[in-house]
Amino acid sequence: MPKVMPMNNKEYVDFILNQTIGILIRKEREKNNLTLDQLAKKSGVSKQNIYYYEIARNRVKLDKFLKICNALCLNPNEVFDKIALEYIKISKGVDNK
Repeated sequence: MPKVMPMNNKEYVDFILNQTIGILIRKEREKNNLTLDQLAKKSGVSKQNIYYYEIARNRVKLDKFLKICNALCLNPNEVFDKIALEYIKISKGVDNK
């Protein structure tokens, strides 16, 4: 059985933020009635990468994030604002543990 490494606060917050971004991507993709294949073609980001972002397996690099936002007609600044608010909320909860 593999060992599960405990996460420190920063790793935990990073993981939650990756999940938040992934959920946002999936929600917007589904709202636009796009499959993974369609979003991949529209954004120029591979289907596998998008899938890994949606399940928080990989961290989204800025250039890929901007391509996905563009393909989904999302304003990156508004998305960053949502992410920042979520980060503040999560990090306060982690610091209080």
